[in-house]
Amino acid sequence: MPLKQLDIFNSQAGSFSRWEIKQIHQILNQNPQTLEERVITTNDPEYLEFVLYKNRDYRPDILGIGGGDGTKTVTLTAVKKIWGYLPPYLAFFASGTNNNCAYTFQLSDGLTDKIKKILPSPIKIIAQPQTKPIQLAQYIQKTLQEGGELKTEPLDLLDVNGKKGFNVGFAAVPKLLWTYYGKTIDQYKKLEKALQKTDPAYYQKELEMIWHEQNPLSSFIEIISNGNENLLKRTGALYTLGTTLLSILSSFNPLNKRRKNFYQEPFEGEIFLDGEKVPLKNLTAIYISTYEQVNLGIKLKPFTFYPTPEARTEPGKMQVVLCSSTILDIVKQISRLWSGKHLQNLHYALVKEVKLTSPHPIIGHIDADFEIADQFTIKYDQTIKVISPFSTAHRN
Repeated sequence: MPLKQLDIFNSQAGSFSRWEIKQIHQILNQNPQTLEERVITTNDPEYLEFVLYKNRDYRPDILGIGGGDGTKTVTLTAVKKIWGYLPPYLAFFASGTNNNCAYTFQLSDGLTDKIKKILPSPIKIIAQPQTKPIQLAQYIQKTLQEGGELKTEPLDLLDVNGKKGFNVGFAAVPKLLWTYYGKTIDQYKKLEKALQKTDPAYYQKELEMIWHEQNPLSSFIEIISNGNENLLKRTGALYTLGTTLLSILSSFNPLNKRRKNFYQEPFEGEIFLDGEKVPLKNLTAIYISTYEQVNLGIKLKPFTFYPTPEARTEPGKMQVVLCSSTILDIVKQISRLWSGKHLQNLHYALVKEVKLTSPHPIIGHIDADFEIADQFTIKYDQTIKVISPFSTAHRN
């Protein structure tokens, strides 16, 4: 009997490519005697759940996810909700704006991959460019055809208030990402104020309404990307090099006190690690992850950091980093972030469960999506097997 593979692609992912999906589908269906593949392409979570329900008896051996970090969260959450389990193997086809999880397993070439996808068709026909997702499909097809065993690495999955993911941040973390995405401090403050008067059932709707408001930076992005959408937006280069430098780095300006204070506001609430209350005061950032690195979309050292270097050292546990330092203190130690060393004056822990409570609605960030709740419980869910032929470490 052939193995079964179900591939789910997010059609709104940052570097979504029908050309790439076609290549992957053709490769994986070369030998129906060893592998049978089905493809789902959608950007609607409700439709995804419906299609998963229709395919509930398919029981694939391999689940392929095409998109970025946010797509993984949405897909894994939906699959566990509808099927109640995850297939034995996971294949990550990196095609998002941010592909941190894929970078961890050498499953993305970052900007290089994104540029290959937007080459004109005549050049593709001649050059036949191979992105990492295409190479992954070739590896799966070849290995199964030859009767080999797929190389995998384990990765712990988290349950965050019922959603499935791999990392989550609070306090300064969602604030930094908010400005990274081109949103303003005023918009964030407006959201915080609105949430105080909003029923918890409508927290996400309040977020969506403010998120879609125009601001000077987003208008500027639209103006300079007009006519260049493929090159700028689909590669993620504009957001990586533009909003990162204009928004986040401007906070290091000593004259910009308002922005500096924005990132250094302490978390108002309590934190529990494996049931023990954290005695630390004035925490400005909380970051939790089951893998080591964070990347801004370009495979160069200045864009890759290792905030949780021991995240995969103890199966069943996540690494927690608690920070009460200023942004300037972190910047002064950036070489340690590049090399995966602990930063001074930060607290590191490996735990099975984290709980956060607050008298105010808490804004968090799960993988690539903002999540708002009155309290958060983050716990180990299960260990998955990621097909990982390009990594130097294999732990089947």
